[in-house]
Amino acid sequence: MSKIITNVMPKGGVGKTTVLLNIGYELSLLKKKVLFIDTDGQLNLTSNIQYKDDQVIALKNIFDLFTEEDPKLDYYIYETSYKNIDIIQGSSDLYFLRNERNFMAEDKDFIPKFFDMLHKSDYDYVLIDTNPTISELNLALIQNTDLNLIIIDGDINAVDTLQTLLGQYIKSYPIWAKGEITQESVIYSFATRNKILFNNIAKQESVIEYTRNTIIDMFHESMILDTVIHRSVVAKYAKMDREPISQYDKKHTMSKEFRKLAKEVI
Repeated sequence: MSKIITNVMPKGGVGKTTVLLNIGYELSLLKKKVLFIDTDGQLNLTSNIQYKDDQVIALKNIFDLFTEEDPKLDYYIYETSYKNIDIIQGSSDLYFLRNERNFMAEDKDFIPKFFDMLHKSDYDYVLIDTNPTISELNLALIQNTDLNLIIIDGDINAVDTLQTLLGQYIKSYPIWAKGEITQESVIYSFATRNKILFNNIAKQESVIEYTRNTIIDMFHESMILDTVIHRSVVAKYAKMDREPISQYDKKHTMSKEFRKLAKEVI
């Protein structure tokens, strides 16, 4: 059964897409079949991947999958130039998705069915890139995913953002919860479904210790991934060439860190 990983975090500029892209690439090097899904209307993931057919524009994309009746997953998948990696492209029409779907009310069963379709796919890992908001779609994704990566940079306000995400998670939890709902069950669900990654961290950044200790006080140390992705200009150069960091420079420290991260999330 496929494992589904999302990156819901209501803060932009923390490197969510870069992290997801490089995890997927490292998983593919471990001979895992990977499917990327771009649910961000900005199309960052879609535009930062090289395709088997150069400059391919998908006839079908994630907006079509979300809005068409009885979707078949294979209709929306496109090959990339990387072995073991495919993608369902994003669409700027996603900004109007709320006009088509209400994931908190009459369409609340859609995402569980969508995830069931993904779990039954031929891929080992499905990686879903999201926009930096707490939208109805993102709340539906975070409540149904196998693992959500909360990506935090060195910003001292990261804890406030995490608390905001937790608050919205608690509010939306009853919509998808199974069994008795208690404060303990909600916190346990959040703590086990989400893992925190420190990304784009300067080598001697002291604020990471403050943030780490605050998160441990709020939840538990097990929520925090061991891997830390450190800041480097190589990430910018790789992005300019539309390449994963390991393909751009496989011996670089960031490549080794993403390799370690991929093994940690398996």
